[in-house]
Amino acid sequence: MQKFFWLNILIIFLSWLTILVVLLALITQSHNIRLLVLQDLYNTIDTSGVIIRSILMFLMAISVGFAILHFRNKANSSQSIKWGMITAVIGLPIGLLVFYAHSCCESLVLFNLGFPLSWLRSLSKESNRLPLPEFQFLIQNLGNMYQWYIDLYSLLVDFFFWYCAGIVIYLLKVQESFIPSAKEE
Repeated sequence: MQKFFWLNILIIFLSWLTILVVLLALITQSHNIRLLVLQDLYNTIDTSGVIIRSILMFLMAISVGFAILHFRNKANSSQSIKWGMITAVIGLPIGLLVFYAHSCCESLVLFNLGFPLSWLRSLSKESNRLPLPEFQFLIQNLGNMYQWYIDLYSLLVDFFFWYCAGIVIYLLKVQESFIPSAKEE
């Protein structure tokens, strides 16, 4: 059981680290500073409300870390890993329902799909303005878009987010079983 506990701690630590890298990229870019090691992230991370989403993800990872340490003796680590993985596998495709379209000047409309970070992207063949509302256009032209692109770093960050969400769900379930109900008293 102890090895599963440390696996959870490792995944949560990697979650913190990946989110901190996103925040570092956003902060340096906002100050017109470009770090060579983050060069690929400057162009791939969507910037629509990403600071708020990154802070939300970081707070989630910190709270999960403290909760795992608090429930270390009460919670089954292998069960928490199972809940984290199942939630991540379910959460990633559900997160694709969150999307937005972006265009500038006379450029093609870029669709960003995914939550909390968009990890699936494509350009429409329409420039600047869509003839239909975004959702309707996306549904009708799903196969008619330019090649879909998966941003692996954002996908990894989203996986960690949904994994931590699964651990929260599991720990809430575990906590409920350790709180005496009014009937028992």
